Amino acid sequence: MRVVKILGFTLLGIMGLGVIALIAVVLFVNPNQYKPQIISAVKAQTGRDLSLDGDLKLKLFPLLAVEMNKARLSNAQGFTAPDFASIESLQLRLKLLPLLRKEVEIDSLQLSGVKLFLAKDAKGNNNWADMSQPKTTAASSEPANNKPLTIALSALTLQDTLLQWDDASSNQHYKLSGLQLQAHDVALNKPITLNLQTQITSTGKAAWEYPLQLNTQLNLNLEQQQYQFNTLRLQTTVSNQALVFNSSSLALDLVKQDLKLNELDLEVAQAHLQGNVQVQQFLKQPSLSGQLRLADVDAAQFLPQAAKFNLKKINAGVQFSGDLQNLTFNDFKLQADAQNLTIPQAIFKSQAQTLSIPQAQFNALGVKAQLSNLAGQQLFSRPQLTGSLRAEPFDLAALLQQLGQNPLPKTLLLGITAQQAQLETQFQVNAESLLFNKVLIKVDKQQFQSDACVVYLKKPQLTLEKWNLQVADLDLKGTTTVENYPAQTSFKGTLQLGDTNLRTLLTRLGIALPASADNTVFTRLSLNTSINGNLQKLQFPALNLRLDQSSLQGALTIENFSNPAFNFSLAVDDLDVDRYLSPKSTAPKNPAQTASDQPFNLDGLRKLNLNGTLRAAKLKVSQLQLRDVALSVLAKQGDIKISPLSLNLKEGSLSAVIALNAQGNPPLLRIQPTLSHFPIAPVLENLVNFDRLSGVIDLNGDLNANFSSSQSVLNSLSGQFNVTLNDGAVKGANLAKSIRRARAVLHQQQLPPDENNTLQTDFSSLQGKFVAKNGVLYTDNLDLKSPLLRVSGVGEVNLVSQELAHKLQVGLVETSKGQEGLDLADLKGVVIPVNVHGPFKAPKVEPNLQVFLTNAAKQKLGELLHKPSSDSATQDKFKQKVGDLLNKQATTEKSASPTPQDKLWNDLVQPLKNVNLGVF
Repeated sequence: MRVVKILGFTLLGIMGLGVIALIAVVLFVNPNQYKPQIISAVKAQTGRDLSLDGDLKLKLFPLLAVEMNKARLSNAQGFTAPDFASIESLQLRLKLLPLLRKEVEIDSLQLSGVKLFLAKDAKGNNNWADMSQPKTTAASSEPANNKPLTIALSALTLQDTLLQWDDASSNQHYKLSGLQLQAHDVALNKPITLNLQTQITSTGKAAWEYPLQLNTQLNLNLEQQQYQFNTLRLQTTVSNQALVFNSSSLALDLVKQDLKLNELDLEVAQAHLQGNVQVQQFLKQPSLSGQLRLADVDAAQFLPQAAKFNLKKINAGVQFSGDLQNLTFNDFKLQADAQNLTIPQAIFKSQAQTLSIPQAQFNALGVKAQLSNLAGQQLFSRPQLTGSLRAEPFDLAALLQQLGQNPLPKTLLLGITAQQAQLETQFQVNAESLLFNKVLIKVDKQQFQSDACVVYLKKPQLTLEKWNLQVADLDLKGTTTVENYPAQTSFKGTLQLGDTNLRTLLTRLGIALPASADNTVFTRLSLNTSINGNLQKLQFPALNLRLDQSSLQGALTIENFSNPAFNFSLAVDDLDVDRYLSPKSTAPKNPAQTASDQPFNLDGLRKLNLNGTLRAAKLKVSQLQLRDVALSVLAKQGDIKISPLSLNLKEGSLSAVIALNAQGNPPLLRIQPTLSHFPIAPVLENLVNFDRLSGVIDLNGDLNANFSSSQSVLNSLSGQFNVTLNDGAVKGANLAKSIRRARAVLHQQQLPPDENNTLQTDFSSLQGKFVAKNGVLYTDNLDLKSPLLRVSGVGEVNLVSQELAHKLQVGLVETSKGQEGLDLADLKGVVIPVNVHGPFKAPKVEPNLQVFLTNAAKQKLGELLHKPSSDSATQDKFKQKVGDLLNKQATTEKSASPTPQDKLWNDLVQPLKNVNLGVF
């Protein structure tokens, strides 16, 4: 209140100048000659320097008027502003007759360009303390019984006034600029009408600027130090919103230090905050009490979604009491139609900057929740609020309906229901983040838990720490951080799926698994991975997936979800593919039921975008135990390359380069296989069900085909490959046994007993170069070697009709050792033509017995012809007969009159035509 006093003293001083001017007029003295006395008197009373740069002017009619320009009062030492106060102009108009009664009746007082600079330095010293000290004055010679001087002011006007307050100790600065004041009937103990208008500006720690307009009637009782504002109206603008403060009366008692604010009405956006406030001992130990209420506020003014939630009126009320250190709020209630918030008690401690709310309840949109242990801290510096929230089970469908959302079906995906929900959490709210600890959300039998959920307010980031989602049969765990949402959303974290029965999960999804050879597969699925990405990219840099007994590890990246591109580097430890394939059918196949050749649908391949590697330490396919399987694949817009595909068996390896160009029409397939020491029998038997060939194969080739359909692949297969097959056997034909039986017939011996039922021809090596053209494999250099036999020939393999057509030349080597080689030494060097033809499943092997016997006979007769004999004439005659017989091969069998040579030939050959030599 010292400022008020100083302002009053300053005003009275200025009025005093007017009185002095009046005396000068009365004495007919030029007032300007009293400037030194006036300056000296001010110096004596205030210790400050007064500068009167303008002239004092006096007027007598119609009223006594005093005018003064450019007056300045110096500032206290140590403060930066040069002046404490200054004034540009003053006009004082006095009524003459009351002066004779020692009554000063001022008709008007106009001040313009007033500037008052109030300040406090960093040590807390102000710039007016020196003027507030009492000054010693000389004793008045005026008799005590003289009538005291009374002063009345009809009109007071302040124009273009500046009041400034600078507090260096708190780095806070306030300024009232452009102040305009009009006061009428200024007198003690009488209502004074005041109208004030100014602009308040704050700089420093808190920066703001508000316009201010004040209208009231002020009643001054200086003797009892009581001040009362009646019909007070204060108006300003905050954030482009008008704020109007009305009160029927504001009573200020400086003796009792009481302030009473009755029937206040604070109006903001057509909302009215009403009530009564009383402040006691406001200078020593201020205490507050009162009640405030907010009645029938139009909800649409503050809540844009009010109509959506059917909110019409808002009501609130609270009672408060306490002092500036501890203020207690009781019975706070906020109600918006059927929604409400109740706080029985809240305690505010200003010095500690805390707010404590033990309990609170709210009921909104059918959700009832309890708030407990609410605590606000550092309210004036870094405000934050902590507490606990527990929402009682509520009807989720009803909540969604009130929110205007579509109703949920009774059963969702995976058989999930979402009828009743509840929530529990602890929270901490500050200017930077919303922190929710120990989050628990339950929806029927499903629940979500998280150690912490953090929503950052100053940057778009959300973090979920150690969350766990239990839904249906899934148990998901992880950590998640989401940033830069919504425009450039990115996320990172970890994801873990506990052991899950995939078969049961897919069944709940309505996905039926096809029958498998092992009905225990798809019963165990787990996942552990790190994950990061954005709206266009998803990365799994450390993927670890387990399906049944197989583990998949590596890295996977998916980009451009509208047309996804996959980059990967994955490895499987051990996978038994046979367990997942359909069980083998034992029923015989009906050729009529074979599906027709359908064209391949390559749309998916044309959209495929892959770049990666896939490895398998162990892989079982069609009973083949493969290991070290690896492939690198690059696929883009139908251009697919696998380079290379490699795998190993227990013995042998395979490597291949595969290219498929599905961009053109027709699509083209190219395969470049390389087999090294590869066992061929299990591959043929398990993959194509062909069990007639065994051995260790070395192969390299280059094949091309039309990939429009499976039949197109066979019809168009072209290229070439070289084959070497070692230590093998051809099943279904025992050439050695057939030759042995033929030999018995040749020597007119009894057929040897069939002690060995094996129809198999062993060989040490089989070599050949095959040329493929339109689905047919041609060879002209087939070469088979065994300890007993040598086979060469030409032929073809028709993949379209699945038939063989080979012409072989089978000969006995010199040794008689080997398969069925006993007692065949006498046939060494004999060449046997063999025709192999017919379907893959049952080919026919037909030796040319006529040529065989001819060759055998030639060999035997040759031996007889060269055998020494004592009867040379007889030997010469025998040679002639044998020569004629052998030349019979050039004579047709259709001769009408067989010669004696024909008869001899038929006698030798005919018995063999119907003999089963055991070829098949």
